[in-house]
Amino acid sequence: MKTRYLTLFLLALIAATSFAKEKKDIKSHGIILGLDKGACMCCGGWIIKIDSNQYRFNALPDKSTIDLKKEKFPLPVKVVWKLNIKGCQNTITIESIKKE
Repeated sequence: MKTRYLTLFLLALIAATSFAKEKKDIKSHGIILGLDKGACMCCGGWIIKIDSNQYRFNALPDKSTIDLKKEKFPLPVKVVWKLNIKGCQNTITIESIKKE
């Protein structure tokens, strides 16, 4: 009987910690600075400045009306984003984005 309670407790603890690691969407004002022309393993994509931090992203959402190949930079935007936990540091996934 004690083994069952211990097993249930451990499963609940594992489930709680896995949900705690998930980052929620963050709404921000940002500035897309341009293309990341670096040649390292974690380089490439686009650079965006949000608050005082710079992040990289690889793509805009399919529904976005922004064409990064035709824009002039710096480009002020309103953005909803998530910090990527796995992979390279300081990379984000953009959920939605609009020009300001």
